Amino acid sequence: MGVDDKRNYPHLNTYDLSVFHNRFKQLLTDKGISVYRISIDAGVNDSSNYAWQMGSAPSMASLIKIAEYLNCQIDYLIGRMQQL
Repeated sequence: MGVDDKRNYPHLNTYDLSVFHNRFKQLLTDKGISVYRISIDAGVNDSSNYAWQMGSAPSMASLIKIAEYLNCQIDYLIGRMQQL
């Protein structure tokens, strides 16, 4: 995550990573998309999913790519919205 991400999107520092990971995983399951498929189609590094599971936060660029590909809002992914 770059310095600009933290300055422009301060809420990225406060969300629960487990919420992100659980919602990301659930959306992939619901849509029948593999981690490999999203990494190819959306341009998100396949190894990033493992890093996120280990507690690393996704960059703003990755969140944007994921949200656009899954047709959802970033706020939903990070737990600031309860419904899609």
